[in-house]
Amino acid sequence: MYIRDVTGIVVRPVKEMKGFCRLRLKAGEKKTAEFWLLGDE
Repeated sequence: MYIRDVTGIVVRPVKEMKGFCRLRLKAGEKKTAEFWLLGDE
């Protein structure tokens, strides 16, 4: 998953990788991946 910070004060890369999940799929198969993002709020 890539994220970007549109309104941040700190200069960060345009896109920053925050996580990944490897899914093994057969032809035509679908799966769902969930990501939880925790903020400083």
